[in-house]
Amino acid sequence: RRQTHVFVLVCCQARTLGSPLHLSLWSSCAAPLADMWSNKGGKSEGLLPGREALGPLALIGATIPGVILIWYANYHLDGSFVALGGELMADPVGWWGKKWPSCWDAEAWSWILGFMAWQLMLMRVVPGKPFRAHLTPAGNVPVYTANGMQCFIITLVAFVLGAQYGLFQPSRVYDKFGEILSSLNIFSLVFCFLLMLKGYYAPSSSDCGTNNNWVLDYFWGVELYPRVLGWDIKTFTNCRFGMMYWAVGILCYAAKQIEDMNYLSDSMFVCVSLQLIYIAKFFWWESGYWCSMDIQHDRAGYYLCWGCLVYLPCMYTSQAYYLTKHPVELGAPLAITIFLAGL
Repeated sequence: RRQTHVFVLVCCQARTLGSPLHLSLWSSCAAPLADMWSNKGGKSEGLLPGREALGPLALIGATIPGVILIWYANYHLDGSFVALGGELMADPVGWWGKKWPSCWDAEAWSWILGFMAWQLMLMRVVPGKPFRAHLTPAGNVPVYTANGMQCFIITLVAFVLGAQYGLFQPSRVYDKFGEILSSLNIFSLVFCFLLMLKGYYAPSSSDCGTNNNWVLDYFWGVELYPRVLGWDIKTFTNCRFGMMYWAVGILCYAAKQIEDMNYLSDSMFVCVSLQLIYIAKFFWWESGYWCSMDIQHDRAGYYLCWGCLVYLPCMYTSQAYYLTKHPVELGAPLAITIFLAGL
């Protein structure tokens, strides 16, 4: 390690000083690195051969079961990954067939499709000012309807009224969350495949392109701004499903705690309140998000769309999900201090 540090230091000094000897040293040590990370002919070579396909496949293969493992540890093992590891080691093959939640549960699909339909409807019918985002690399200017905050408020009001008048039972989302995640995995895999085909054969704009590798195209995406029947796909997946579920999900978990324990713990109150404030700020600033790297640089592929459709609902709500069955009594002074610090 010491020799490596000295080697790097000499190279950096050579690059800085600029004499022929120094430049020779710099060239000799930089050339291998330049070859490794070069972009010859528009293709990044990298360290590992075949990484354009193997890397995405490895990430897809790891992330899909990853969210299920996180849910399982939270729901069945009191959040203990040590206990989860013990179960996996005891039955590394059979565990997956026995413990994996069903992806064909009718109630889970009703929650998913009903919520998606509600959000798509709001995107279309709720009025908002037109917002013109930045000029794209291909010379296009995406135009959005800035109605995120209105849709957020309407969704929360509808949630409260629907729960109050018995139109649905929010605590069931907690009970069926494993099936919901498993079903969302299936939905996302198919959805991203259809997005790839759409990008190949019916792109929405000139902001699209292929990597000449269908695995990488599936993972990274083909289109930068795909739209279907006027609905902007990335606004739907990122904002109106992922971020909106974050708000609704944690309210469902709070409702579950009240149903089971007949009270709402102060830790759950602080957790849910701070997250709702953060999400409200996001929708207030949604037009700024349309000018962020997520929208301007990341194409609509697996890593972005799966991340917002599956990873975000699992991970971003995991604190409240855990607290549902494991309330922590903070006491008023500590609860107020954490709340104010979170603000």
